[in-house]
Amino acid sequence: MKIQAARGEHSSLRITKAELSLALNFLIFSFATVGITLAFLLSDAEGYSHPYKRLLYFTQQSNIWIGLISGAFFVLLLIERRRGIRLIGRGLRVAKYVFTVSITVTCLIFCSLLAPFADYNVWSFQSIITHVIVPALSVVELFFCQSRDELRPSHCFLALVPPSFYFVLTTILCIFKVDFGKGDAFPYFFMDFYSEVGMFGADFSGLPKLGTFYWIIFLLSLMLGLAFGYRYVYNRIGRRREEAEE
Repeated sequence: MKIQAARGEHSSLRITKAELSLALNFLIFSFATVGITLAFLLSDAEGYSHPYKRLLYFTQQSNIWIGLISGAFFVLLLIERRRGIRLIGRGLRVAKYVFTVSITVTCLIFCSLLAPFADYNVWSFQSIITHVIVPALSVVELFFCQSRDELRPSHCFLALVPPSFYFVLTTILCIFKVDFGKGDAFPYFFMDFYSEVGMFGADFSGLPKLGTFYWIIFLLSLMLGLAFGYRYVYNRIGRRREEAEE
């Protein structure tokens, strides 16, 4: 009897998948909100001509997307728990998956291409939140709180929608030489249409330089590769969980 009681007490302390999802979605929404707010408040100190210029960067847009859908998940999960009904369907979970891929690319590009070559300290508290903490929490939530609905191969191509929208918007702004906040008519070096190599050029005489077109193809390929990789892991975890429950 004592052993059974101890086991029952131990099991009651376990966190369910629903509870973990609630906590993670709340944290993602909260950190994304804090990070975006700090980005606006510190824009002047960081050399931006106006706070709204921050919205022209993929970092802020991807944090807004994942923050909003995580906030929606948190509210809907609370309602599901209280009313015992299912409100979060496949469509919302696919959207969460798409935005998780986007925020992951934000982290990867920042940590591998931007931060190592920056001529100033980019590891501010705000930067760590938007580039590292929010992406990490989003990936954990996607894999450890996934549903029984498997992701299809067609869903992977939806991951290209956010970056494609961003590239089209940025290209239009670059053509009209819109200032992205720091006196440059481009947000990132790989979106500089007015560089020495331009859009389709390449220079391998020294430090390799590629045209914007090749960077866009590379980034979209990276996004699609991540999407298929995440789909594989997501579905595999789901199948193993179902087998364990049988």
